[in-house]
Amino acid sequence: MREKKFRYTFKHIATDNIERKIYTLSQLETRNVSELSPCFNSEFGYELIGRDEFTGLKDKLGNDIYEEDLIERNDGQIRRVYWHDKFADWVATDFGDSLYLFADESKIVGTTRGTMKIAYIINADGTSRENFIVELKDYKKGDIIENYGEKFEVVSDNTSTVSTLRISEENK
Repeated sequence: MREKKFRYTFKHIATDNIERKIYTLSQLETRNVSELSPCFNSEFGYELIGRDEFTGLKDKLGNDIYEEDLIERNDGQIRRVYWHDKFADWVATDFGDSLYLFADESKIVGTTRGTMKIAYIINADGTSRENFIVELKDYKKGDIIENYGEKFEVVSDNTSTVSTLRISEENK
């Protein structure tokens, strides 16, 4: 049976500092949470921005994979990990790919909790086979994002993803 663990992500209101704390279910059940960390006490200026469950899986480097992690597959694609109720399975982003199929071949590159989001590159036919990681902030339609010397125009933005179009060489 996999160990039940949770990763809590807190943001300090005054400094925007991000704190991550990992606790087992038994720690949470046997102790008052305010005794576990000052982050649980609002008087210390922290707000909870994420509570993510351990998937029971590890990446190719041996790191625990949690809900809302961003993982990079061998093919270079970056996927967001989440629980899919319909499939009753941990999946990696919109395609319903079971995380169990490729977790040990992937590596964690970040988390959506308070730090980054995925930028999808939209093709002319409306599909997307490429993506990259961008800073977590609000992007406006028409904003330009650079990634490894290439430029991309923002089409839309939501909480954890940004849709972009590649700007061709002629338009640069």
